[in-house]
Amino acid sequence: MISHLIMIGIVVVAAPLAWLAYQANTYKPDRQLSLRPPTAEELAKERALQEELDKKWNANENHPKLRALASFKGHRDPVLRDSSDVQLDDAAEVIGVEMDGVQCAVVMAPMVDPKNHIVNLVLAGKPVTVTYCDLANCVRVVTDNRSDSVPSDSIPLNVGGLDVFNRMVVELDGELYAQSSENLPLADYPYERTTWGSWRKDNAETKVWIP
Repeated sequence: MISHLIMIGIVVVAAPLAWLAYQANTYKPDRQLSLRPPTAEELAKERALQEELDKKWNANENHPKLRALASFKGHRDPVLRDSSDVQLDDAAEVIGVEMDGVQCAVVMAPMVDPKNHIVNLVLAGKPVTVTYCDLANCVRVVTDNRSDSVPSDSIPLNVGGLDVFNRMVVELDGELYAQSSENLPLADYPYERTTWGSWRKDNAETKVWIP
């Protein structure tokens, strides 16, 4: 008996609520939404945004057509370790660079991760950036000789995307460039792609980058 009364009570309460929900979600002519057409300013902003995206995606003098846009900040002024503080297999691949007597070995294995594709260093007070694209197996090392650059600052180079040939695209000051683009306004810098054992043998005081 009590259970029957409880059921009746539930129905009595639920029925009006269901009816209100039905009314609220049922189309009625007097409930049509009033859509405001976009303003000229909004349309202009939308067109500008689309043009900017098209410019980035489409092939141009700086890079081939893109397969994907990405945004991974390059490491800037990362902590470098002394060679005596790291445990690396002698066969581990490294990218070795030297600037005014300061050597650094950038360990390649972690650079397979897109977040580690670019390492922006400062060695002997001068900028040196190491880039690596694992899909293309391409290494490029650059420095900044631009007249308006600050010598003691690391280069603000970032990962910008991937082109249709599965090669990394980099971003500098808002512009995209193929990793190997001659239009990238940075100067190529010599490096040695070798093993940790070989590099350490010739550079006993080397610093090491490893995340």
